[in-house]
Amino acid sequence: MAAIFRLAVNDDLIRRSPCFAIKLPVKPDEKVEPLRREDIEALLEALPARYRALAVVGAGAGLRQGEAFGLTVPNIDFLRGREIRIRQQLKHLAPDPPYLGRTKTPSSVRTVPVGDTVLHALARHLEQFPAATELVGHPSGQPELLVFTDDRREPLRGNRFARVWGRARRDAGLPDDVTFHDLRHYFASLLIHKGLSVKAVQEALGHKTATETLNTYGHLWPDDAGLTRRAVDEVLGPSVAARQVAER
Repeated sequence: MAAIFRLAVNDDLIRRSPCFAIKLPVKPDEKVEPLRREDIEALLEALPARYRALAVVGAGAGLRQGEAFGLTVPNIDFLRGREIRIRQQLKHLAPDPPYLGRTKTPSSVRTVPVGDTVLHALARHLEQFPAATELVGHPSGQPELLVFTDDRREPLRGNRFARVWGRARRDAGLPDDVTFHDLRHYFASLLIHKGLSVKAVQEALGHKTATETLNTYGHLWPDDAGLTRRAVDEVLGPSVAARQVAER
């Protein structure tokens, strides 16, 4: 809107933009609180079989909802690379039908390494619910089969899936504000807990910069004081302890 008003000023349609010198309210600093493993297990138990692998992809590969909805068979490497390639997302602007479009940002185009947990879930899903719906892939320009569809074998729509998610969330005993995006937060917290670097987490999530990753998840990394103590204890500790024993 601000850009439109600036153009109007440049074209002498108005004298001054009403968007000038507006002080926006301060956004509350809300830290991400990731779901627990028990929460993920409860969600998987509560979701219908058709949507369980979708949740596994969210929690085990960090895909955004649109990226998961738009995942196509050619973008899963089950054997050689063992990875998921994120090249597009499913978009839907009513009343037009869903289509495969660009990712949220150019940096969202990425390749996520995945292990047996995710690959087996996807293989089992495709065995139970074979890919059928074709959409023109972006950027391939060729028809590609969607991995995830609804019970009508049509592309997933946010409003319909929201009802499925809402029921599963209630059955799992989770708060009303838990969304599919919380699976992505869980994925990030899992990587951080296992000691991956900021750069590795950034690339897996498709963030534009490491700063974005740190601003969102920085509080989940161990503090420097703790790392300093651990580094000294693990490396120097055994030598000092051995010398103390020898001196007794």
